[in-house]
Amino acid sequence: PHTEPNKWHQVTIRFDDFVEANPVVEGKEKIKIHALAFLAKFPNADPDMPIYFGLDDIVFKSARAAAFQFIEPEVFKLPEFKPYIPKKHYGAGDEFNLSGTWTENTSRVTLDISTYTDTTDVVYQGNLSKKGEIWNIESLKLNMSEGLYLGKLRAYQGGDQISETTFTIHIVAKNIGGQHPRLLFNREEKEEIDRLFKEERFQHVYEGILENAKQQRIKIPVESLHFDLDQFPDEEWLPTWDAWGAKIYHTGSALRLNARAYAFHGDLDAGEYVKDVLVRLASWPNWTHPWQTKRGRFSEHRTGSWSHRVAEAYDLVYQLMNDEERTAVRKAIMKNIVEGTHRTFVHNDNITAATSNWLAMTVGGSLMCLSALFQDGEDTQFIEPYFTGAIIKLNKFLNKVTDSKDGAWGEGYGYNNYSFSNLSYSLPSIENVFGIDLTHPLVGTYNEYIWAGLIKNKRWFEYGDSKGNLTSARNWAFLLKKYREPRLSWFYNFLKENQSHYVANHQPESAPKTISQNESYEDVVFNTTSIPEEDPFSEKPVKLFRELGTTVFKSGWEQDDFVFVMRTGPAYNHQHLDQGSFWLADREQIFIQERPLSNSHYYDDPLYESRLTQPIGHSTILVNGNHQSQRVGDHRDFAPGFNDHAYVSHFLDGEHAAFTTGNIGRLYWGEVKELSRNVLYLKPRTLLMLDLVVPAQEDAEITLLYQTARLEDISAGKAASSIVKDDAQLHIMHLSPASMHAKSVETPHYLRTLQSGLPLEKEGMLTVTSQTNGQPLVMANLLTTSLKDGGPETSTTLVEGFISGITAGHNFAFSTKPGAAYELRDISTDALAIAWEDEWIFAAKAQTYQGPMIELVSNVPITFEFSSDGNLSYYMERDGQLSLKLTQQVSTMVMNDLEVEHSLYDSATKTWTVPVPTGKGNISMTF
Repeated sequence: PHTEPNKWHQVTIRFDDFVEANPVVEGKEKIKIHALAFLAKFPNADPDMPIYFGLDDIVFKSARAAAFQFIEPEVFKLPEFKPYIPKKHYGAGDEFNLSGTWTENTSRVTLDISTYTDTTDVVYQGNLSKKGEIWNIESLKLNMSEGLYLGKLRAYQGGDQISETTFTIHIVAKNIGGQHPRLLFNREEKEEIDRLFKEERFQHVYEGILENAKQQRIKIPVESLHFDLDQFPDEEWLPTWDAWGAKIYHTGSALRLNARAYAFHGDLDAGEYVKDVLVRLASWPNWTHPWQTKRGRFSEHRTGSWSHRVAEAYDLVYQLMNDEERTAVRKAIMKNIVEGTHRTFVHNDNITAATSNWLAMTVGGSLMCLSALFQDGEDTQFIEPYFTGAIIKLNKFLNKVTDSKDGAWGEGYGYNNYSFSNLSYSLPSIENVFGIDLTHPLVGTYNEYIWAGLIKNKRWFEYGDSKGNLTSARNWAFLLKKYREPRLSWFYNFLKENQSHYVANHQPESAPKTISQNESYEDVVFNTTSIPEEDPFSEKPVKLFRELGTTVFKSGWEQDDFVFVMRTGPAYNHQHLDQGSFWLADREQIFIQERPLSNSHYYDDPLYESRLTQPIGHSTILVNGNHQSQRVGDHRDFAPGFNDHAYVSHFLDGEHAAFTTGNIGRLYWGEVKELSRNVLYLKPRTLLMLDLVVPAQEDAEITLLYQTARLEDISAGKAASSIVKDDAQLHIMHLSPASMHAKSVETPHYLRTLQSGLPLEKEGMLTVTSQTNGQPLVMANLLTTSLKDGGPETSTTLVEGFISGITAGHNFAFSTKPGAAYELRDISTDALAIAWEDEWIFAAKAQTYQGPMIELVSNVPITFEFSSDGNLSYYMERDGQLSLKLTQQVSTMVMNDLEVEHSLYDSATKTWTVPVPTGKGNISMTF
């Protein structure tokens, strides 16, 4: 309904309303709710007009399974996280008593205890006994090592589980109070660092600490620090953001460098300076901006980054402070950093989706401070729920922002680097002090930077707000020390030469330029030398990073190789509304590219929100000419049922070709029923891009965008268009439908381009537009490259229902009526696309295929490559059944390393019928 703007409205949504909007739940007496999301659509709004949609006083009436009611131990319960947190810590060997009540119908209660970060590592299993109404375990000896553990209580009624409650157990070291240094190294480990500093190659680092520390003391004298933070406005804060930060955060480098000068040079002036700065800051009433305080926010990413330096400084100059000074500093850190972070990001669960670098800074900084302060006084003997709450939040972030299986980081290199510039200090500190290792999700997550771009040019093809120049991996030093991974060692050292100190959102003083560009403080502290290196160049260059949705097709690892990178995945922080966008480079030229954030500005550029972050600013697809066609997709694994995001449904890398399907239709506000980008890669340097659109109730206009740097490089044509870069050319042949219209379009300059002072060159994109007509539309374009004066050797034939052709010696065909069978030569299939030569066939998304070498029927669309030697590689989107008939007699068949039983062979029809699991696999046959 139309509602009056600029006022609050009372809205009530009943169970029947959920049923009406979601017929699938009709007839159910109850439904399980995991999360609530509120989505507002303004279909005809001016994209440059800000609209604010507020929600407040939300009351949700429902029921949940009864939780265990703790009597002992005393516990905290945070509103957004499941585990209860005991108020006290335990030591190894302590006795643990557990008691409480559950519902009357509970007949049995079990307890499992596992490592918090690996719940498969179960360290205890047992049953609770019941005395009257009380369930309990008495005097359970905690024979585990230091660390954080997860207890899981399960309630049963008969044989059925009826409820579950989790809680944590934190086992800490005894008598750690007053022991410093303790964060990155202890006294014994410092002796080894002192030895390394004496080596000639680290002399510049060693001397640079002393020199830079002195410069910082001159630049920021103690007496220059005056509290006036409260005089900043509590409204319209953004224009004052930098000025406010310069009142307090500028001390970060001064504290860090002078603390190091004291620790490693014995510079007493430096140590006294650090002590005096800490004590002076501790006397301030608060460390927050009035705008934040007014809104119940007490920390932000700069606070977090700075807090890592505060913790390091406290740790290294602890012995210089007297008890009164230490107590004052601890009190200020607990109030302004630890409690501020807890209130903002843990208790209130700000950044709910948990993929923002802010969590690395804020929560990581709070934990590093707690690691520094723990047991140093009565005030820090017990640090719950701050500590465990922060561990839960940080662990959630590290698992949500990473693709640990394939190796990628959701926010991109710039923000990964910024996060690691702080995590490289907080994570080792947490492990050294508390024995808790949170690093497992991080292993190998740099791999996308190697594959998805031109690594030998140190160029990653970026998405979102990140930059793509791979400048340094020094913030990966802590992982290199811990895991001694040869590929990371290669990546680390490969980026060392000509490195700069860029990190997104960095503090200007956080990386003194006088420190060597080749060796760093991190090289010394984490001792990164003598770790074997192994480059990636023996690996296949084609790769999928599934959880990010990054497809990489490339012909090799050299600067002049063909590279195609496409993103079709879930939402992450600092990503744009750009799903389906792609890069294309070949012959040492980047033809299709992103507009970098360096041309724009988050806050100052009026085109940042309305264009740079929107589909119109990327090489993706518009529907009905809407520059803002896509909405933000759901985050990966945010909550069950929240899966409205782009995803890769098919991917197969074969010997002669590769294929991917990126489904992006869920993001288009219901304007289309389905929309997918299907790309057949004909190795080594040709793409057949099939954009498949299934219209909704109304037909839609579909526009493909190809962004490039200069307008004058684009030549738009009816049958083909091109983009010329120096002596190389990208050819885009418009194969189907014939009604496609190509146009060269000038795009606006972003703010920083206009401010650069350089002569302006018109920027542009190629657009290709067509229309659905009541049935699925396949927009087919063939992309390949040549020298500037050359051209592709391509010919095509249009037949009812499909198009066939030859390009660079490859036979190919694709369907113009998806799902319908077509015949050409001696092949009959319903595949979306095929490519073949005499000795092999590659088919994408087929359910039937009949050709000279093999006949195949699948009850689920399958992508496969079959060669005459009897090898079939495949990808299945879901579990299915496959029937195979070969022209030669098969003696043995092996699927995924297991021999297929002969009982699955029908001798009458000469057909093998086998169940095939989801995902990629291999079937090999001997004749």
